[in-house]
Amino acid sequence: MNGRAEAHLIPRVDIAVKILGGIAEATAFVNIDASAGLDFTLDAKVNGTQVDGNPNIDFKDVESSFGGSIELDLRITINVGAEAALSTSSPTI
Repeated sequence: MNGRAEAHLIPRVDIAVKILGGIAEATAFVNIDASAGLDFTLDAKVNGTQVDGNPNIDFKDVESSFGGSIELDLRITINVGAEAALSTSSPTI
């Protein structure tokens, strides 16, 4: 069995400026993506030899094994950017 679980937390901060009575607007932003991921594997095996002549299911020389692995990764990504927009409507006075 293999699997992966992942979680993200992404807060964002925006700073907006409107100029010329709202005709133009610029926004600068910063967001930080903090994530954690967990990869895992699980292995289980059972081997045995069936006992002959017995109506019940009996095994002799039974061997079993169980194992797996877990891998955890933590990441932080910082994104910085800007957006701008022009409005075609008349300015507010």
